[in-house]
Amino acid sequence: MHFQIISKSEIDEVVKLRRYCFEPVHANATDEDMLPWLEQGAIIGGYDGKQLATQLVVFPFVSNVFGVEMKMGGIGWVSTYPEYRSGGHTSQLMRESLAKMRADGQVLSTLAPFSESFYRKFGWDVYFENTEYRIPSDALTLRESESGRVVRFNYTEKGEWFEKVKTFHNEVVRTLNGQIFRDNDWWQRLEDRAPEDHFVVSLDADGLIEGYIRYNTKDETFRIKDFYSINVHSDRVLWGYVRSHSSQVEEVVGTMPAHSSFPVIFKEPNVERKVYFDKMIRIVDVEAFLKLYPFVELEETLHVKVNDSQAEWNDAFFQIGLDGSVEKVLDAPGDKVLEMDIGAFSTLMVGFHGIDWYERNGQAKVAPLLVPVWRKALAAGYPSINENF
Repeated sequence: MHFQIISKSEIDEVVKLRRYCFEPVHANATDEDMLPWLEQGAIIGGYDGKQLATQLVVFPFVSNVFGVEMKMGGIGWVSTYPEYRSGGHTSQLMRESLAKMRADGQVLSTLAPFSESFYRKFGWDVYFENTEYRIPSDALTLRESESGRVVRFNYTEKGEWFEKVKTFHNEVVRTLNGQIFRDNDWWQRLEDRAPEDHFVVSLDADGLIEGYIRYNTKDETFRIKDFYSINVHSDRVLWGYVRSHSSQVEEVVGTMPAHSSFPVIFKEPNVERKVYFDKMIRIVDVEAFLKLYPFVELEETLHVKVNDSQAEWNDAFFQIGLDGSVEKVLDAPGDKVLEMDIGAFSTLMVGFHGIDWYERNGQAKVAPLLVPVWRKALAAGYPSINENF
């Protein structure tokens, strides 16, 4: 089997394979929603002769990692015809994607797994806990209510507010570790998939946006797709707006990172929540990632040995100097080395847990004296992501 980038002329075969493996999640999804990503991203295919047998899409994103913008490859539509699923072809496809992302300067990759154990074999691992909540409409009473101005609009009546929301969104993303910046093409994709969505923005005394919700109401359910807010005043105003629909809907559903503990805003905070591991992440190029990473306090030169069986360029010792410089080295003294597999190292570096947690759970080999040194060196802040691809 040989692998290559799939061209526009083969889009029909790409769509055929995707639809054989997956039913469309979005009612308005069309074949055309893939076309922009052939130009901006990459669809990698594996061929048995001229027959397309396996494929995936690498979406081009930019992610915020502790205030640093990093290129990220979002993997989706991993599809293989059943007669090729036992031949190791999907495994080779994943390795091909790593090489492609590295060549394109994408230092990170994320995906939504059908099986965590499957993708762990290739170096991706879980890195944040999400919650799916369901709140009865009569349980939306706030501990403290707030008055404030809101503006509602939809895709057919955007006015000036849609552009303001897009600007506000990326401004907020700069403060949220792990979130992805949205460009105009991604916003267009969201609109194409759910043109019935509505927006509401909350404004401060000067008429500036403090927060917004993207949502729809259907089958007596208020479904929140985006909830971005910069302060508690905006939180209260937006939830008050949601509550104003209590005569129209029976429940409110959505997702929110587990660490947000958002239900404390309600008088009765014990709402129904299902906690689950959401996306998976891996570092594609360790050296390039470390050169971008915002180390906090480097007390001494650090050494890390990364074990990566899927990307040989990462399977190495790395040295981090007192000035933050990074280079590969041939070896390092055993008592001075942090050793981790690529999956655990990736989630450590994006803030899933601190170094103590990985050492405690047997995912980091490190001398006890080095633990506080690494603890001081690494940034802290829970990651989250709110995109589906």
